[in-house]
This record gives sequence, structure tokens and C-alpha cells, in this order.
Amino acid sequence: MFKNKIAVYAFMGAVCALFLAQPAFADTAKRIDVDATGEIKEIESGGTYNRTNTKVNINIKNGQNINAGDYVDLKFESLNDAWLEDRDIRYKDTIIGKMKFIKAKNNVSEFSRRSIKGHPEAENIIPEKSAARDSEYRLIFNDQAKKFSNMELSIDIVAYNYTAWVNHKYNIEHSVKVNNREIAHKTGTISGVNKASPEVDFRISTFLASSKDGENVDGNIFDFGIRQSDKNNPKHIKPGDIVKMKLPESSGVAFDTKLNPKEGAVGTANTQELYANYGDNATSKGVLLKTGVNLKYKVIKNSSHELVYQILEIADDKAFYQFLPKLTILDTSEKTINYSEGKLNPISATTEIYRGDDKYFSLDKSATGVINGTKMKSYADIKKRGSVIVRYQDENGASLAPEVLLANKVQVGTDYTAEEKQFEGFEKAELLKDSSPKTGKVEEGVKIVTFVYKKKSIPAPEKPSNPVKEEKKPKENISAPNTGFENDFIKNLLFMGGAALSVISIIVIRKNY
Repeated sequence: MFKNKIAVYAFMGAVCALFLAQPAFADTAKRIDVDATGEIKEIESGGTYNRTNTKVNINIKNGQNINAGDYVDLKFESLNDAWLEDRDIRYKDTIIGKMKFIKAKNNVSEFSRRSIKGHPEAENIIPEKSAARDSEYRLIFNDQAKKFSNMELSIDIVAYNYTAWVNHKYNIEHSVKVNNREIAHKTGTISGVNKASPEVDFRISTFLASSKDGENVDGNIFDFGIRQSDKNNPKHIKPGDIVKMKLPESSGVAFDTKLNPKEGAVGTANTQELYANYGDNATSKGVLLKTGVNLKYKVIKNSSHELVYQILEIADDKAFYQFLPKLTILDTSEKTINYSEGKLNPISATTEIYRGDDKYFSLDKSATGVINGTKMKSYADIKKRGSVIVRYQDENGASLAPEVLLANKVQVGTDYTAEEKQFEGFEKAELLKDSSPKTGKVEEGVKIVTFVYKKKSIPAPEKPSNPVKEEKKPKENISAPNTGFENDFIKNLLFMGGAALSVISIIVIRKNY
């Protein structure tokens, strides 16, 4: 009977739990109905890419109840999404949602794989479907979206849309869809490249960066390309040759030592040779990539302004290889970034190839830089920001307390006051010679306030001329009087408890038997 009662109670509890949880099951995320418009502008066209500025306008209709998790679907066809993933979406300076990446089809990479000699689908390639990529995103709203009954949102994307390496000029169909309805369509023109030159050359091409907010810029890659010569050429590249890639230290761009291969690591670069029969203008069919031994290299040096690779293996055939080292942006001022045109200022890059001590190839070239992502704001509209760090140390430079980030990327001109702490055993602090003032205004960059503390000198105690000996007094044995109350009380309490337990045990035994 007792077990049956437990089962009944459990069942009733489960029913109550389901009843209470029912509203949560009913409140599922839903797609929001919106009015959307868009525009795709072709800013630039040349080589194997075109550059587009895509704008998506989304109007949330009045009266819709938006809950956290509700969403709007977006699709981009033959358009690079340019770091749209995880981008915050704002309305009136409030973050009301985030872009979530759903899936993508990398058209260029797929095109390259299918076009390798011997691939069964090599003869069925359509270059017009090989530009950029197709991707799907979801704008997911958060709790803050509930505050607004009507929102007009705008998403800006500036991107380079690359094609496979084809000797062919063709049209690309760019498209944007919101909730499966096309809101923008544009035909863009992209030209392929010609066959690789049969001589040693090093291409220093575009270096890329990205921006999600139109203000901050992150480095991406630098396109260093090497062309292998005919094997009868005296400058034919051989295993053992050393390739050095350099960036000027005076520029605001550097190699990212954390993301690039570490010293001692071995890497590879894919062969890319264009066959003469590829890209026939009439059929748009043929073979793109040459198979064979890829270039293999070992990293000798990985530093902020110089990368040194040793060639371990390289095909004898004429081919083109790409090194794509990762970059970081050190300086976000107008020295490095052209905010009005949304690109990086040109920098002079250098490539050298050595065979032993013989430098048989050298190239200095000014490379242009581009910024993918959202449209850059004008520099005048960007609030300059700075930080203030406070340090506490002794005369030897040892830290006396953790450094304090007093101001973290706040607006230039903001007042600050650094606290002068006191440490036991040290005198009043003084500022380090090159320290920033302890009070002032935030400036662009980082200001460091350093307090230096000197140890107090402790004088030795003076010895008395006539020392007086202290008389030793016998220690008094002080203890509380023993009343006997405490011990007797505990004994009585234990006796009564034991008796009570015995009576209860007897009653239980009789009931059972």
C-alpha cells in the first residue's frame, strides 16, 4: 500500500510539472514578418574579383510581439558575407540582436577541386557559378528588442568577391534574400587571369583586413605569390632555397606571430597552373589546376616584420604558389587606414630569395590594402580613444601590487586621477622619471602612471647606559572555580536521552512482533 501511495504522488507531481511548464513549450521562437529592401553596388571590377557594397534595410512592422530568440532569415548568393558572423545588430545604440551563421557553400573552393585534371565533373564546370560563395544567416533578436514596437535596421557589407582562376570573362549574378524573398539583384563582371609567366617572379599583391563596426580594423592576410620558372632557367627555384618576406617596421601593419606557423613548423602551398586550353570563351570548360608535388617549406623565422621560409620540396614544372601569412593591424590612425575610401594605405613590401649566400632574386613593391566587412566611418566621426594604466613598484622595479587599468579605451579628453597607495615599510611614493602625470586627461594610445616607493630606513635601537634588570615574578595559576554544575548537567542529560531511546526501541519491537 505504501509503495502504491508513492507511485500516485510521483504521477501527480509529474502532471503538475508538465502543467506548469506548458507555457514554456508554447512560447517557441518564430520568424518575424518584415518589410525589406536592398541594394548591391559594384564599386570596383578587375582581375579575378569585383568589389561590392551590399546594403540590407529591414523594417519591423508595428504591433509585432518580439521575444528573445525570434529571427529573420537572410541569404546571400555569389556574394562574400565579409565577417557577418556574430556581428551585433544595433537600433538606437542598443544591441537588439546578433547575426548567426547557418551554412555556406564555398563556390570558389568547390570549383577548384572539381576542375583538377581527371575529376569526373571537370568538363561540366560553369564559371558563372564559381564566384564568392552562397551563405545563409539568421538575425536572432534578444530581450532588448522588446523595447521597440517599430525598428528600421540597416546592414552594410563591403566585400571582395573572388572567382576561380579562369582565363575567361563572364557575368556573376549577385543576389540577397530576406525571409526567402529576393530584395536585391545585380550582375557583376569578373575577369579571369592569364597563364602564369614561365620565369621566376614574386607577386606582392593585396593585403586584406576586416571590420565589423566600421571603426575597428582587424588584420587578415597578405598575398605573397611565387612563380616557378622553367627548369632550364638558371633561377629555377630548388629545394634548400631561402625565401624572405619583409614588411617595413615603420608601417602600421605587421605579421601576426601568434597565428602564423611557428618556427620549425613545416607547411605546404598548393600548385596553381593554368592550362592553355582552359577557359575557352565559347564553352567555358577545361582544366584549371595542375596536379603533382606541392611546394613544401619549413619556417626558419617568424617575427612581426619578417618571415623566412626554406623550400623543402617544389615541383619542376612551371607553376604558381601562394603564401598567405596572417596580419595584424598595429596602428588604426589615418597613417595606416584610409577611412574615407575604406581601405588600407599602400605599404612597401620586400621579397628576397637566397641560394646559400647568393641573393639571386629581390623585389620591392608597393602593395595596396583592402578592408572587407561593414562600410568604414569617416575618421572625423570616430571618437579617438585611449587607456590609462597605473603601476606600483619599488626602486628595483619589483611590483608591489597588481597594475590597475584605470581607463580602458575611453574618449580622448576624459579626466583621470591615479590613486597613490601607501605600503607598509615604504615611504611616500614618487613618480618614475618617464611616468605620465598622476592626474590629467586621456590621450590617444596608452598612458602609464608609475609610482615608485623607497623602503623606510629603520634606525638601530640605542643601548641604555645603566641597564636595569627586571625582577622575575612567579607566574600565578589562575583558573575558574569548579562548581560541578556543568559536568553534572551533561551526565543527567545523557542518562535521560538513553532512557528515552530504550523506551522507544521496546515499543517498536512489540509492534513488529
